[in-house]
Amino acid sequence: MKRRALWQLGLAYTLPELGHSAPSAAPTAPTSPAQAALALAEKAMGSATLGAVQFTATGTGALVGQSFEPGKPWPRIKLRGYALLADYTHQALREEMVASRLEATGGGSLPPLGAGEQRSTTFLRESRAWNMLGPFPVPTPWAVAERQHALWTTPHGVLHAARRNAASLRLSGSRTLAFSEPGLFDATVLFNAAWQVVEIQTVLDHPFMGDVTVRTRFADYRLWNGVSSLIPFPARIQQDWGGFAAQDLVVQRVDVNPTFVITIPPAAASGQEQVGTEQLAEGVWLLHGAAHHSVAIEMKDHVLLVDSPLSPARAEGVAAAVKKLAHDKPIAMLVHTHHHFDTSTGVRTAAAWGASILTAEPNRTYVERLLAAPHRIQPDALSRATARPKCIGVNAKSVLTDGTRSVEIHALQGSQHARGLLMVYLPLEKILVQVDAYTPGPPFSAPPATPQPAHLNLLANIERLKLDVARIVPLRGRVVPVAELLRAVGRMA
Repeated sequence: MKRRALWQLGLAYTLPELGHSAPSAAPTAPTSPAQAALALAEKAMGSATLGAVQFTATGTGALVGQSFEPGKPWPRIKLRGYALLADYTHQALREEMVASRLEATGGGSLPPLGAGEQRSTTFLRESRAWNMLGPFPVPTPWAVAERQHALWTTPHGVLHAARRNAASLRLSGSRTLAFSEPGLFDATVLFNAAWQVVEIQTVLDHPFMGDVTVRTRFADYRLWNGVSSLIPFPARIQQDWGGFAAQDLVVQRVDVNPTFVITIPPAAASGQEQVGTEQLAEGVWLLHGAAHHSVAIEMKDHVLLVDSPLSPARAEGVAAAVKKLAHDKPIAMLVHTHHHFDTSTGVRTAAAWGASILTAEPNRTYVERLLAAPHRIQPDALSRATARPKCIGVNAKSVLTDGTRSVEIHALQGSQHARGLLMVYLPLEKILVQVDAYTPGPPFSAPPATPQPAHLNLLANIERLKLDVARIVPLRGRVVPVAELLRAVGRMA
């Protein structure tokens, strides 16, 4: 059997030449103007014989959902390497990138500006999603809808999605088709004179933002070396997410029908992330997951929850765990530490429980607007709730007490991660709960050669506020004594 090389970020993988089959049978004779238009597009794009495609590219991207201030553009990143495998036959996707920051402020897991780049690999197959952490797969069930959207908004993928959803297909202009992917997105597809896809406009559901518009544009279609003349592919791909630039790619190479098949690893097979619990002190628990955590603090007649990240499903799992730990006391308050998407996607679920949302005062109006945002594509619990959610702004400091336990909420000053970043301090227990200001390295690892600005900023805030901290509880890592932070900034050997 002949074999050829499939290139990914500069690494060659030798694969059999035999390709994927198309995900569906050849289209039947058109029965409507919309069906006729789709058939013209399928013929022009060669999608009927395309079961999978991979392309590599360079360009710029963005950390969507990680802006420094709410409602501002997403932080831009440089993509030195980018590769996407879209497998329509198996409803699978693999995205690889080598990225570095182009801006100093904003969130995300990339190293600070000027401190290097990060390589990442993410996967989807059907309703399962996972990331690779070194050699280990980590389930990411909250990312399924986002990656399904990415799969079906590639230039050929959208035609497969339109064919699959033919019942909702309609012609909304001479060269414009529209259809719905139930529970995922509504799509409008624009074609050029050659019936090539030039723009996809989708409205999809986001657990925090509600109905969000994404625009993906394709330009400069060409026939690539080694690619069938019946399957053109664009050389330029641009995307806006929620009105802000998210991606601008210059395609370098295209391979059609590669035989690399994505299989679901056992670690991701359940499609669920487990919520673990760890008691930090009397009435204080860490509710941990693979990467994102919450903290529950038991008060006299209710529970205060610090952050509800990742997804509504995880929020419900956290609530179930809290119910057992706190003997059915209700979660009456949620401290929303900052506005980034990974931190915020369980906020509406908490509001639907009746919890008051405590957020930084500069962000309060933004959070109130999103709590009222429509969720037409995928109605959530808050959409069905009758009570109006309550949002409380926190300025520099807020103290909550039940007469026995005091909980202090402080706003960090000078953070480059997010405006209005909040942290929670328990003076009796000497516990500081914080997120994205300091994530410890692995146990016994050497401190950074150069202290990170975020670590220095956290320590400066602890000293400014004169907090007597014994333990730090990072909501993205392991619980550590404050001495580990001091070592990380070079203040202890």
